[in-house]
Amino acid sequence: MRWAWLLLTTMGLALAADDIAAGWWQGQLAKELGGFRLAVHLSRADGGAWTGTLDSPDQGLAGVPLSEVSVVDGTLRCAIRGAQTSFEGKLAADGQTIVGTLTARGTPLPLTFARATGTFVVNRPQEPRPPFPYDIREAQVANADAAGVSLAGTLTVPAGAGPWPAVVLVSGSGPNNRDEEVFGHRPFAVLADHLSRNGVAVLRYDKRGIGGSKGDYAGATTADFASDAGACLRWLRQQPGIAGDRVGLLGHSEGGLVVPVVANRAPGEAAFVVLLGGPAVTGADILTRQTILLSRTQGVDDTALAAIEKAHRALVKRAAEGASAEELRPLVKALMAAQGSPADDRTADAVAGGLLSPWMKGFLTYDPAPALRGLKVPVLALTGELDLQVEPGQNLPVMVAAFEAGGVRDYTVSKVGGVNHLLQPARTGGVDEYAKVEMTTEPRVLAQISAWILSRTAR
Repeated sequence: MRWAWLLLTTMGLALAADDIAAGWWQGQLAKELGGFRLAVHLSRADGGAWTGTLDSPDQGLAGVPLSEVSVVDGTLRCAIRGAQTSFEGKLAADGQTIVGTLTARGTPLPLTFARATGTFVVNRPQEPRPPFPYDIREAQVANADAAGVSLAGTLTVPAGAGPWPAVVLVSGSGPNNRDEEVFGHRPFAVLADHLSRNGVAVLRYDKRGIGGSKGDYAGATTADFASDAGACLRWLRQQPGIAGDRVGLLGHSEGGLVVPVVANRAPGEAAFVVLLGGPAVTGADILTRQTILLSRTQGVDDTALAAIEKAHRALVKRAAEGASAEELRPLVKALMAAQGSPADDRTADAVAGGLLSPWMKGFLTYDPAPALRGLKVPVLALTGELDLQVEPGQNLPVMVAAFEAGGVRDYTVSKVGGVNHLLQPARTGGVDEYAKVEMTTEPRVLAQISAWILSRTAR
């Protein structure tokens, strides 16, 4: 009986050591490794199986499922499925820290987690909060030109009789919801709140196939998104309390490709156009320049940058020409090698596959200049001085030349100092800043947009 009691006691102690790993843990990579904050939540089912999720506010990640989670003999092991990232660490005797190594794409990074009471608190001082001095209406817009496509959105209308000037917000690339939610920020929610507090009604909507909207997102192109934006523009012009002849379009990033197309397609429907970080050159040129600028913020030297640029141009050129995944694979590997990343077949094939999507194939070759030349309405174009995704030096001169060549009578083109691609106040413009900056949108930008729209729609 004594030996049986010792065995049961030992098993009980081991179980207690494992169970103490349940709950929240917070860690942070060293500054030279990106400085990303990571929060892990671990839990254990009655049957003994472990599960977990990952939050990284600095990368805009929340509730990412962990795979292969185990706590055995005080050692935690887990991974992120499909991301080539895993962690292994030893639980300290007091159960308060887990010291280990995060391995990302073959690169080991030291990481220590400490016991916490929850995930990181992210401060977003501009987040709209009730009570709201405007009406909020749910919208459902059917696109008559696209079978099965219906856009769900939110319409905010200033209080009072109206009729009010209005604008449709068109988001950038990616599966964006109506708030263009990214890195813990909701830029379109902030913009809509500001505009509707200042006398402008706003419609913002989920992209087709995203959130409450119906349709196929994966197979959609920029032309499809233009069709959706056009349907929203027509719908908004017919709404009660809206001045149908004073409704415009505002596009951010890829949305800046969409709105000139919509405005030109139906003359007289759009009263004005606002472009925020909008491109004026082909997607192939945008992506190559973006890659170089973002690599520079990570400390890549000029010699390596030259090699990266050469490899990237070769890759996007062949992709734009319609090369197959098999033909693109060695070019992807050459780019990865220039970037100092492990050039494994699985990752190379994934990158090559992404370059063959319907959206990407159209984006690489699309030239925005003809649509910009065709605009016949007032235009406001704002780009951040620190925009490294759609660089002002590459795009604004081309945009101005297009407006001049097309005879656009009323245009304002401005490079906003100290502002990044998300129109946040920034220091470097690097993507790693997006989540770390607490401000969602630079107040000067909000004020300039509302003042310009009101000046162009005043009666």
